[in-house]
Amino acid sequence: MKNSSYLKTSEKNLRLKNSEISLSEILFYVAVIINVGCSSSYSIYRILSSRFTMICMLLAVCIIVVSGATIELDVKMIIGFSLFMGISILVILINQSGVGVLSFYLWPLVIIFILSNLPMSPFYLDIVGLIMAAGWAYAFIQSSRYSSYFFNNMLIMVRAGTINPNTTAALTAMASLYVGMFLVKNSYSKVWMILVYGLSLGVIYRTRSRGVLAAYLAVMAVELLFKRLIMRCREFAEFVLFGAVLSGILFPVIYVNLYLQGILTYDMELNGKSLLTGRQFIWLNLWEYLKGHKSAYIWGLGYNTTIYASGRFNLHNAYLQLFAQFGTLIFIIFIGFILWSVYRMYAGTGLISDIQFKCYEVILLVFLIGLEETILTYFPFVLFYAAALGIGIRESMEGG
Repeated sequence: MKNSSYLKTSEKNLRLKNSEISLSEILFYVAVIINVGCSSSYSIYRILSSRFTMICMLLAVCIIVVSGATIELDVKMIIGFSLFMGISILVILINQSGVGVLSFYLWPLVIIFILSNLPMSPFYLDIVGLIMAAGWAYAFIQSSRYSSYFFNNMLIMVRAGTINPNTTAALTAMASLYVGMFLVKNSYSKVWMILVYGLSLGVIYRTRSRGVLAAYLAVMAVELLFKRLIMRCREFAEFVLFGAVLSGILFPVIYVNLYLQGILTYDMELNGKSLLTGRQFIWLNLWEYLKGHKSAYIWGLGYNTTIYASGRFNLHNAYLQLFAQFGTLIFIIFIGFILWSVYRMYAGTGLISDIQFKCYEVILLVFLIGLEETILTYFPFVLFYAAALGIGIRESMEGG
């Protein structure tokens, strides 16, 4: 059964079903536009990149303030959040990451909070879908003209002045699922869905992003083969997600060992790029560092370490990134929270709707892209998986 706070929230949602758009909802749309803009347009990214975290946290504070009197908070939620933040603060004080990294937790939690608890207009999914469609269309247009230019400039250490094609690929993949959510809600024929998926595959292929392409194909395969099973069986759905996480944890180990044994070489190519991308050295550096810093398994290495490529905090694996920055305990809590949120999508009936299945696909896609990219903590993309969790939970509370 749903607890009393969820029932109260749902009742308020029903009473306000035909109300005007609230200020908190408007702020959420602003956040979506900013995130999509930074992920798709280099001009927007260049202007906002140094201020992006500050802007998101300002929006988070504003959303919390304007929605403070709207719902009754659950005591268990307050206690759980306080304990988690207390542990997080302790970790960052020990590994000297800096208080700013708390934004990695606060921003997605605020997005999930607003979508799963606050009154929203009946057409909020349409607005989100249209914003995502705009980003998807822009990525489609620009993907044809700069992929080779970007990578050629990267080889000679020259800034290309464009969005990283891997970012364009990830945006295209995730935005296409939100577009699919819009199509499902408005009962468009499956022909439109096939068209969106087909065009998205073309964009991702042109960006030469092998990791995103593999992840997107895997999600499409799951939809084709296991959609009904996942919609009806929570245990199987969780098993698939856990398998994706486990694959992400094991991938660096397998990749590095294939390199050390000479099985992977630089002359082996896929889609015009070598299968060896330099990630093997980043991961080897991490493991060498851990040999002399056993406490890092508990507290993490912190943000300001020297083992990362080009002096930047990027381990090119979402799971190693979380572990390296925050340690084992925070890693388990963080991933566990996402899995628990998916569990909440099945609350009540133990089933999920077609819209919720799209939300599930976003989470699966993020987990799979995480094999090669730090997508769980790449700030412009944090909103994408958080919104999917919030929408999925909301749909469950409102009857799917």
